Amino acid sequence: MFVDASALIAMLTDEDEARILAARLQASPKRLTTPQAVLEAIAAVSAHLSLPLEDTETAVKRFLDLLAIQLVSLPVQALPVAVAALARYGRAAGHNAALEPNDALAYAAARYYRMPLLYKGGRFAATDIEAA
Repeated sequence: MFVDASALIAMLTDEDEARILAARLQASPKRLTTPQAVLEAIAAVSAHLSLPLEDTETAVKRFLDLLAIQLVSLPVQALPVAVAALARYGRAAGHNAALEPNDALAYAAARYYRMPLLYKGGRFAATDIEAA
């Protein structure tokens, strides 16, 4: 499965859905995410927990290692998919999913790697992406 930043943030900050997301994650033998999602998670967790970015980065890297979440690049070929997702489901398009650019990149990554997307919240539920 492809892990979105929202799922990483929820698990790292022990939000209400953290255990549900962790159980779904553990059920998947292959787990991927991108540097963009990790950066978004580092920034959000750092702000939420009032930790220095460097300390948060170390903690997030350990979390990824412990849960065997592999970092992969988003290839150039996925860009048109991200643009199309933003055009169709984006906030600027007026869609109720209200995807932001980072969301569109996660959508494109899940499509490119042909994996369901693990996420928190309702944004992606309002799209056609397969949920994990």
